[in-house]
Amino acid sequence: RGEGANLTNIGVVYQNLGEYQRALEYHEKALVIDREIGDRRGVGNNLSNIGNVYSNLGEYQRALEYYEKALEIKREIGDRRGEGADLTNIGVVYRNLGEYQRALEYYEKALEIKREIGDRQGEGKDLNNLGVVYKNLKQYEQAIDHYQQALVVFTETGEPENLWLIWKNLSRLTAQQNNPTAAIFYGKQAVNTIQTLRRHVSQLEDKNLHSSFLKNKTSVYQNLADLLIQQGRLFEAQQVLAMLKEEEYFDFIRRTRDFGDLDEKAAYTANEQPWHTRYQEIRHQIITIEQDFYQLRHKIILSDSEQAKLDTLRSDLEVARQALLHTLKQLEIELKNQGTTADQIALGEKLFNQLETLKETLRELGEGTVLIHYLITDTQLHIILTTADTVLSRSIELTQSDLNSAVFGFREQLRHVSGTARGWGSLTNESDDSSNTENPEQLTQQAQQLYQWLIKPIQADLQQANAKTLMIYLDKALRYLPFAALHDGEDWLVQNYALVTYTAAAAQQLKSKPRTEWQVAALGTSEARLDFNPLPAVTNELNNIVLENAEDKAGVLQGNIYLNDDFNRNALQRALERDTPVVHIASHFVFKPGTDQDSFLLLGDGDKMTLANFNQASLPFGNIDLFTLSACNTAMGDVGNGTEVEGLATLVQNRGAKSVLATLWAVNDNSTGDFMQHLYQQRVQGALNKALALQRTQQAFINAGQADSPYPEKYAHPFYWAPFILMGNWL
Repeated sequence: RGEGANLTNIGVVYQNLGEYQRALEYHEKALVIDREIGDRRGVGNNLSNIGNVYSNLGEYQRALEYYEKALEIKREIGDRRGEGADLTNIGVVYRNLGEYQRALEYYEKALEIKREIGDRQGEGKDLNNLGVVYKNLKQYEQAIDHYQQALVVFTETGEPENLWLIWKNLSRLTAQQNNPTAAIFYGKQAVNTIQTLRRHVSQLEDKNLHSSFLKNKTSVYQNLADLLIQQGRLFEAQQVLAMLKEEEYFDFIRRTRDFGDLDEKAAYTANEQPWHTRYQEIRHQIITIEQDFYQLRHKIILSDSEQAKLDTLRSDLEVARQALLHTLKQLEIELKNQGTTADQIALGEKLFNQLETLKETLRELGEGTVLIHYLITDTQLHIILTTADTVLSRSIELTQSDLNSAVFGFREQLRHVSGTARGWGSLTNESDDSSNTENPEQLTQQAQQLYQWLIKPIQADLQQANAKTLMIYLDKALRYLPFAALHDGEDWLVQNYALVTYTAAAAQQLKSKPRTEWQVAALGTSEARLDFNPLPAVTNELNNIVLENAEDKAGVLQGNIYLNDDFNRNALQRALERDTPVVHIASHFVFKPGTDQDSFLLLGDGDKMTLANFNQASLPFGNIDLFTLSACNTAMGDVGNGTEVEGLATLVQNRGAKSVLATLWAVNDNSTGDFMQHLYQQRVQGALNKALALQRTQQAFINAGQADSPYPEKYAHPFYWAPFILMGNWL
């Protein structure tokens, strides 16, 4: 039995990791052993496990076969808990198959058993399952009733991992029933429960739990922000989006324990706060009663006084449960009746002060500075524009799939031009002339279409605000988009605006002034290391940036060069310890999902600097004005949701760096040196802020090939200038 149990446990681990085929192999081996030794309980459990794997794979008929066999055995041996679990599993299969009436039958049977054996967690989950099915059947009152019962159960058991899910389900359903005020309240409860839960997750050793934490929770923040925008509650939406940005970064760094302040919560309005307070009061009452009730209930022998107290606690607990159900039903009615007039949704003093602080920050950053928030939903694109004087929103009908197709189609057109690119991976992964699939007409059409969606709705507002610098909060696929290359039919966007990406850490140092004199620590890798391509132009790039002596006519900034073997951990440590204002790194950076040991910067000596290393307290980023990653795809990897685009920037900004310059795709090895040299010249010799220096450099490339340009005509293509993005402080 020991061997079979071990195989089962390994199978469960692989299942939790999503490696279903390997999980199947171990469960099937365990099943064979359990049958050989006649372990009926083991056979039943492994049949259930195999059913779970097939269910996860979407092979529902096969899952059903295994669940039914498992159910037969568990009934035969009197395993009521196992019987209840398999009834639930079968209900899930029928729900996924769209056979809702059959799903109801099995969920009801499972619920009966869970109540009989006192499985409160299982009871809550089945109540939620029933709510989902009733919602699919459009029996909304039944759905809400079961969600509310589930909420009472999970409030009593104190399980935030289940609580946020119930709050989310209630939010979505009440929104469908045209009760946005109640839906927003429920959405805030869901978000704030997640905010509390993530502190506990950060204390766990299991990094797989860390990396999977956000997978099914992002939509909770986005749905709440969507509801708030639709109701004109824009600053509340901004607050929620800022929390999401922070949450995504928290996920990016794999939930390290030293993340910092995790206490930010979605603020309640004057109308919402009493209901939140009332819920917390009843919750505290229920948990207190339940603790005393649990202790007495599990005593083997009770005195007469203890039995009387137990009966009283049971009665009190039921009264508190009913009070919570009554409160939930009452708040939906009253919040809906309150409507959404301005005085009823007025923000509390804290939010109002935050809004005024944001406006004042924009004012201090200079005339023409605006903040743009984008939020993508399944069917709409929301845009919030904040200026020094006002906050407004615009929305257009646009499906997320159409936007994603446009963004990635545009990227592919931009990236496929001939020339040597800085690519990561195999030594044979260089691009050449055969990769040139560029279609100029299609490229222009895509750039204009994206402009029509993303900028045109607020174009008049930008003009009225006399906008010059756009700080952009990006969502989902938009993080992969080079905004500089959007086109209005006459100009590229960067010809009219300086562009800055607004990261989770940006607000902390937006107004911090840079040092007057800039020096640079320039570190790079020109030779092949491990299985990565050589970057031969890096040598010239660093030489053209660093001013080594008075006779040096190419260099721009005084500093030191650390190339190849000289670029090691100690060199980077020394550069940071010397408080060098600019740290410029030209090497490969690889982003991979997983733990903070899987994504890394390739050092010149072949060592790998992981995200965990970057996040160590021994690396002082506190006095860096600009951290430049002039390397391959330094802003993005293969995570797929765009969080990596801003993740590294946020990491080093949280460590103290004011801003980060990175790239959205494998940039041309030769042109990058020219680009960086021009950028630093604009910053130092032209006395421009970082955003303007980047804008002027991109404009210089756009004008390449003209009579007064030192650059070849091919540099005018957006492939060469569009991927560079500035994140954080741009002064």
